[in-house]
Amino acid sequence: GQWNTLSRKYADRVDVPPERRFVGFDAYRKAIDCLRPGDVALLTTHAGFRPVHLDCAVEKGANVFMEKTFASDPGGLKRMLRAGEAADKKRLKIAAGLMCRHSPNRQELIAKLRTGELGDVPFVRAYRLFRAVGGMPKKPEGESDLLWQAAGGARYSLLWPTSGIMIDMLIHQIDECCWIKDAWPVAVQGLGGWEPRANDGGQNHHAYAMEYTFP
Repeated sequence: GQWNTLSRKYADRVDVPPERRFVGFDAYRKAIDCLRPGDVALLTTHAGFRPVHLDCAVEKGANVFMEKTFASDPGGLKRMLRAGEAADKKRLKIAAGLMCRHSPNRQELIAKLRTGELGDVPFVRAYRLFRAVGGMPKKPEGESDLLWQAAGGARYSLLWPTSGIMIDMLIHQIDECCWIKDAWPVAVQGLGGWEPRANDGGQNHHAYAMEYTFP
């Protein structure tokens, strides 16, 4: 209901005729090819596809707004860093969808930290309490294995399409800690566990904890 209301409210601002609607694994390239220099590409699919889409957008000369998470493995992250360097050379802008950065309350908190009003912050503790994922469901009969993993019921249970629940959700709190400290961690120790006797074919831990050390 909410989305239908929004769709009707902004329908006159949307210009997407049939010739600019694409389906398939190359649809991203066809859509980005419709952009003009200086336009903005919105990359909002799952993390497993983000590096490929970012490469294409930068190659096209488009600015980018991309949602978290940014990649699902170290190779993907390195590819994105290279795309970022290429974007800098082309004077293109890349913005990241980390929602806490857009919070006026958090921005005010950070401003007070930067001016020293709140003193030094030697220790930060962040929690992310999330509903049970429920494990990876059974694949429907006749469903494509690839589509089931990439966009179906298994996507949040597997690491390659979404980077898994921990990174997909906790990335906000990890980012907040880095923002508060105004630094990147130099070390991390972590642990994770599964619920005993869980019949879960997915790759998510059911509980996890990490301790980051900053300079």
